[in-house]
Amino acid sequence: PDKGFYSRLSGFENLVYFGRLYGLNRGKAEERARELLRLVNLDWAANRPYEEYSLGMRARLSIARALIHDPPVVFLDEPTIGLDPVSSRSIRDLIKGLKREGRAILLTSHNLWEVEEVCDRVGIIGSGKVLMEGSPRDIKDRLGLRYVIEIEIEGDSKGKVIRVETTDPVTELKRIMNEIEGNGLRISRMRVNEPSLEEAYIRVVSG
Repeated sequence: PDKGFYSRLSGFENLVYFGRLYGLNRGKAEERARELLRLVNLDWAANRPYEEYSLGMRARLSIARALIHDPPVVFLDEPTIGLDPVSSRSIRDLIKGLKREGRAILLTSHNLWEVEEVCDRVGIIGSGKVLMEGSPRDIKDRLGLRYVIEIEIEGDSKGKVIRVETTDPVTELKRIMNEIEGNGLRISRMRVNEPSLEEAYIRVVSG
């Protein structure tokens, strides 16, 4: 079997098999398999052999298998590794949907921007120890990572951009806007660049 799936069985048959392993009777296992295939958008390929599934389809079927016994906590290990951007997006959307259902999801991943997109809390691990834990925003704030504010003034023919680094973007934005408006100027463009979770990770693991 490939990652626990049997290549000659269909996606539906594989899910029924795992449902039976978890103690579901055949009727319930088949009902649950159909329900989950619809959830992960594989109902159209339900009767296709697993060996014909693409990597993205196999990733979605893995999530369906994790849900076959309706667990309150779902463990996902690198769910988008090796997938193309479209398949990765569909997996992230699926994870967000599970969150909205109120399920707790424990996700491991080296794709930090993806972690930042889908996770409410993050644990940074190094040498087998949890080095820091919290929401992505909380971790970045505790490390004092800087936001970059870029503002372009209306009517400035040279396209001059004011660039300010700060750890408190809300307060700094208010100050800058008050100063600009106080001088009778207008803002034509503004952007706030938030520090990434990758920056936080590097800071933490490098000591």
